Amino acid sequence: MTQWNCDEPACLRRIFWRAMPRVALPLASVVWLVRREFFAPDLALIRELGQTRDVIEFNVLIEQFRDEMLKTGGWARNGLRLRVSGRRLRRLRWELR
Repeated sequence: MTQWNCDEPACLRRIFWRAMPRVALPLASVVWLVRREFFAPDLALIRELGQTRDVIEFNVLIEQFRDEMLKTGGWARNGLRLRVSGRRLRRLRWELR
């Protein structure tokens, strides 16, 4: 998380919760407490995004994640929106750069 200048565990959590769709926050909080590994792909994406060096690479990773979630994400991730938002991640990038 060197690009965003914070220690990894704290930074991951902060970015994760800021990138989560607001409507999903109550349910996401419960899932986080009970089955945190459900969000492993989201946290892996945030780690990868922290290593990017340009906006093109950043956007490609977000689009790859979106495509993968549409194919394999299932009802909970897509229907209930229990996943980080690409739009929110893009906004955060501009705030944190």
